[in-house]
Amino acid sequence: MTRIARTLSLLIALAVIAGCSPTPSAPTESSFQTPQNTLQLIGAIRQLTASGRILDSGFYTEDNLKRAFGGSNVSVEVGKHDVIIGSYWASVSNFPWMPSQNNMPLKLRRLTMHPDGELQASVNLLFQERPAGIDLAAIEQQFGKSWTETLQPVPSPHRGPGPSCWSTDKTIVYMFGDKRSGWTAKFNFDCDGILSSMFIDANRPK
Repeated sequence: MTRIARTLSLLIALAVIAGCSPTPSAPTESSFQTPQNTLQLIGAIRQLTASGRILDSGFYTEDNLKRAFGGSNVSVEVGKHDVIIGSYWASVSNFPWMPSQNNMPLKLRRLTMHPDGELQASVNLLFQERPAGIDLAAIEQQFGKSWTETLQPVPSPHRGPGPSCWSTDKTIVYMFGDKRSGWTAKFNFDCDGILSSMFIDANRPK
């Protein structure tokens, strides 16, 4: 066998091996554990945002959203006209671990920005009653300590302490990546240091 023939045989063998190699499968919602409490729900939001899943159109089905976030009531609206084609609005509520009076819906939005094709997504989670134990330290365990604090209006001197305190007293922001292709997470805490709301914004250029 000539040198050229041996080289060709080797290249063919390598091509066959490469063709038989399994292709890694894309992550699916079944790879995410369905949350069982509010802290796990926040962790699921972080994981789905960091992986870019909330920017994918295939994510916005009732079954996917139920499994990803744990709420039993899900609604999905799909944009069908003009610039909103390819956009989705979703709501997830009735989380089994939350008291009924605190079952504020988780709001999601995925927008296709025409004509440039840029994708934007947002996730909003508000609490009617403050979830016990979720303070800044709990958020830092999941998101780290690289946050910045935004300025808030001076609190009223007539604001009373204790559980009746509902005003936002501290807001922190995380920035992952850059503004065009990264995502931000904003958390509001009341005057008792308990989480009152969170907001996620993510972007993906065309």
